[in-house]
Formats: sequence, structure tokens, C-alpha cells
Amino acid sequence: MKKIADQVSVLMKDHGKKVVLVSSGACAVGVQTMGMSEKPESVEECQALSAIGQIHVITKWERAFAPHKLLCSQLMLTHHDFNIRSSCKNLIATLRVLFQWGIVPIVNENDPIATSELTVGDNDRLAALLSSQVAAKHLLLLTDINGLYDADPRFNPEAKKLDIIEAVTKTMLNAAGGPGAKGRGGMRSKLESARFAAACGVCAIIAHSREEQVVLRTILDENSQIGTKILPVPWDQPADDAVNERRRWIACKRTTGVVTVDQAGEDNFMARGDINTDHIVEHEGTFGVGDTVEVRDASGHEIGRAVTSISNTSFNDHSHEVAIGCDDLAILEPPRPNTTH
Repeated sequence: MKKIADQVSVLMKDHGKKVVLVSSGACAVGVQTMGMSEKPESVEECQALSAIGQIHVITKWERAFAPHKLLCSQLMLTHHDFNIRSSCKNLIATLRVLFQWGIVPIVNENDPIATSELTVGDNDRLAALLSSQVAAKHLLLLTDINGLYDADPRFNPEAKKLDIIEAVTKTMLNAAGGPGAKGRGGMRSKLESARFAAACGVCAIIAHSREEQVVLRTILDENSQIGTKILPVPWDQPADDAVNERRRWIACKRTTGVVTVDQAGEDNFMARGDINTDHIVEHEGTFGVGDTVEVRDASGHEIGRAVTSISNTSFNDHSHEVAIGCDDLAILEPPRPNTTH
């Protein structure tokens, strides 16, 4: 923690950067505090351990930043804080004030009270959601491996690190491992989070937490070869900041259904145009007007999310009508090159 705090203080004081720390480990610290040999399986016990561990985590951060005369704040979040527009706006407003005051926001998921409906899942995903909502330039995901390799470096000594990735593919996700022993995040989680952040215009970097000066070198040196950099998808952003904020919010909302569009619908979606009911070839789940749905292309691949203008029960009654408005969508898929047939 001290090494991270030392580097964050340099970013804030010497370079004027605004930094949010998403810190995990509350449950693991709770296990240690209680003298347990392993994390219990009971949800209630894990939530209680998180409540015990969180106070120790934030205290350690306070002590790490104290020599730099930087104060910390604590934000405990669930997916509800992103899913509800008013809550999300309040979160952004709070962070902006903390930035103005030069305070270090320490963020963690509110595990002691989170239910399956409210949980974000892990802190990789939480960090990606936050980076999208504050329109961050960088998202640094620290792990115990120095980035993404073309094979598992723990078992294949000839594995090569991928320095730059233009897009996270299904093959990469399928090849990634599961969660670690003491937490929920793993390489797959980091790749999924990096993919989401990159789709929202944030440059994501996956790097080893013990790399020397990893924070400063990855953030300040754009040519750094540390870790793996996932390039951001260029946003075709309108001049209206309110529209941009709304689209970023739509991207992080929980979905209640799925709509599959034909080629014309996909073309309109990627061009940020309206999607008519005629272009929706299939829909799943239960959703009403104003709910958020996952939008898929004809192959079943997610290309974005959108707020619907009609319910799932009304498609047959609303032919040739707008199902998704141009201001009610968020593209999560990099633009694909045109192909000729």
C-alpha cells in the first residue's frame, strides 16, 4: 500500500492527476483478523468478514497517505448506485468535489449489504464502471501477472506478453483463467473489465502490482512496455456533454432483456441511428418502456446496450415504429472494417 500511495501522491501533487483507488481485500483481511484458515462458503459469513475487514483496509490507506498529507475518503458502492440515474449523478458529483479538495477516494463494493441483484461482482468491474462514469483517461488493473500472454506463463516458459491489444476477443476471454484463491477477480474478469472500459473510451492497462514504479510508469509514459495496454475505442461524441453522460450511464446499467437486430439494424446502431421494430428479429426476457436491454447482432455477439421505447409484449403491435432512439444507446463494440462480398 505504501508504494502505491507514494506513486499516487506524485500523480496528484506533481502532475495534477485526479485519482480514484478501488481497493479490494476486505473479506480476506477479515479472514486474517478472525484467525480463519480459509474463507467460509456462507454468504452471510463472508459479508460479515467484509464488514470486519473494511475498517482495517481503509485505516491502512489512511496511514499510507498520511506522510504525503493527503486525506482519504471512503465510498462503498453497489450496482444500484450506477443503475439509478439520480444515484449515478450524485456519485459523480461527490467525486468531483473530492477531486477539487484534493482528497483520495478509496472505493470498494459494499459487500456487507450487497445482494445478488445489487452486487457488481468484483472490483475489476467496479473500477471499470467508475472509469466510464468519470470519463477517465486510464484504468490501471493491477494483478500478479505482468499483463496478458499468448499462453499461460506459469506453465509455458515460451509464452509471450501482448504489449498492446486493439480489441479483447472471445478467444482471449475463453483462454483466461478463473478467480484467484482469496478474491473473485481473475484474468478473465480483468479482460472483461478492460473491454468494457475501452468501449467507453478509457485506455485500460493490466500490469503486475509489484513492477517497480508501476503506477507512474504506466500512467505518465505512453510508450511504456509494462503490462498489456487495451486501446480505447474512439467515441463519435456529440458536442452535448449531457448526451455523452447519458450514453456512459446506459453502458453500465443492468439489462433486463436482449434484442437481436438484423444487418440494417446493426448498421443503424453503429451509426447511432434509430432502431425500428422491423430491424429487431428476436427478443428475450421481460422489459418495459425505459428498461435497458443488451443489443446483439445476427451472430449473437453483443454490440451495445440501449434503453427501449416499447415493451417486449408490444413488438407485434408497433411495426415500423422506433424501438430504440438514437440518444438511448451505448455502443460497446469497436467499429469493424467494411468488407466487400
